[in-house]
Amino acid sequence: MIVNDLISDMLIRINNGYNSKLISVKVLYSKICLKILALLYSEGYINGYYLTNDGMIIVKLKYHLNNNIFKGYQRISKPSRKVYYSAKELKQKFYNKPFVVVSTINGLLLHRYAILKNIGGEVLFVLSYM
Repeated sequence: MIVNDLISDMLIRINNGYNSKLISVKVLYSKICLKILALLYSEGYINGYYLTNDGMIIVKLKYHLNNNIFKGYQRISKPSRKVYYSAKELKQKFYNKPFVVVSTINGLLLHRYAILKNIGGEVLFVLSYM
């Protein structure tokens, strides 16, 4: 299976898994997906993830009082249209958002850490939450 946008594919699979009340979902393996899953895990959006022998990643979904933690996402930067913001623009546009993933020269960071380090980058997506 050839997928042009692995990030969107992963987020769609996770979102569909939550909507179907699944315990876990399989997503395609890539280094960037692993880094995003690490951020999701560290912020409490998922219960964990692990690699399988067939080149997939199993993502354990997390629920709070039988409700989804993950309520969807908005993709900002796409393969066809990259969107870059400076640290100042990140602070202005995403200040009140809890989970915005930014690809910076220091790797993938949440927007609040990029703002603290005063670095901008490509804004990948914004998560909605409960």
